[in-house]
Amino acid sequence: MKDDKMKIEQRLQNMKNFYIKAGEMIDKLPDEIPEKIRASIKDTILGDEDLKKLMDGIDSQRPPRIFLIGRTGVGKSSLINALCGTYVATVSDTKSCTESAQMYECKDNDRVLMEILDTRGIAESERLDDTVSAEEMLINQINEFSPDVAIFMLNCTHRDDVNSDVEFLKKVSKTYAEINKLRLPIVVVVNKCDEMAPTRYKDPKEYPENKVNKIQEVVQYYKGIIVKNGLKIDNIIAVSSLIDWQTPDGMEVDVESIENLPKYDIDNLQIGFDGRYRIEELLDILEEAILDFEAQMGLRMASRLKEVVDRLVKHLIKITSVALKN
Repeated sequence: MKDDKMKIEQRLQNMKNFYIKAGEMIDKLPDEIPEKIRASIKDTILGDEDLKKLMDGIDSQRPPRIFLIGRTGVGKSSLINALCGTYVATVSDTKSCTESAQMYECKDNDRVLMEILDTRGIAESERLDDTVSAEEMLINQINEFSPDVAIFMLNCTHRDDVNSDVEFLKKVSKTYAEINKLRLPIVVVVNKCDEMAPTRYKDPKEYPENKVNKIQEVVQYYKGIIVKNGLKIDNIIAVSSLIDWQTPDGMEVDVESIENLPKYDIDNLQIGFDGRYRIEELLDILEEAILDFEAQMGLRMASRLKEVVDRLVKHLIKITSVALKN
């Protein structure tokens, strides 16, 4: 799996190198080709702004900073693994802020894929001392972290009273906008759809209609609370981040036991069963919500390497064919 990623990243760099050298190659075309046609070909390839943006993004991308808020047990770590399609979160603990927030780096070997500020719901947070409330403390930490997007995680099978979390996010959003002169994108994720009855259906392709309808009812329930309380969000989506993992030799392992495995097995865990539901749609939503292009590209490089390559290949073929027609 990791070898495949290395090959894909190498293909990206090869395309980047080709793009950089394209101008020199066009200049070396035979003299029989008129200068006007050469200039037209160069302008078609090197003047394509979408392609240039993608090429620049290969090197200038950075890990997206994600602020996660959700009650204990909502499945924050499993969501990160589901987004990346690999076992990355256990994540490396880089800074213990308080009992209410934790900052992580999700890594693939030495490469940082995402930076995450993981918080509990405000109702579960505790005071640092008598002079600083849990709410004030978290708002300060969040603004110091400067997230690219906030993910508000809810549980599909537990209709929690989330009014306090919604009110907290409104204050976070307001403070963020005042400090950064920029709105904070907020995406609501209703996780653990696989646990909705009938629970025996874990494969999303086999979800019966009554299960899908119940999932949508929960989404509408949470959406109603959010709208009623006046929290502005970019989108809301129900997902399942269910993945069963297995070692390279095919041994199935539950998540609670993964940390007891040898390091080699942990680094090379494979997907034994893929129960992810609407994760691709969530990635689309997150990419659209994130306002910073470098962070957008970082999310693609973390979770959609093959898609980035395919997109670049199609783009190069298209504009090269147009250039040759000229």
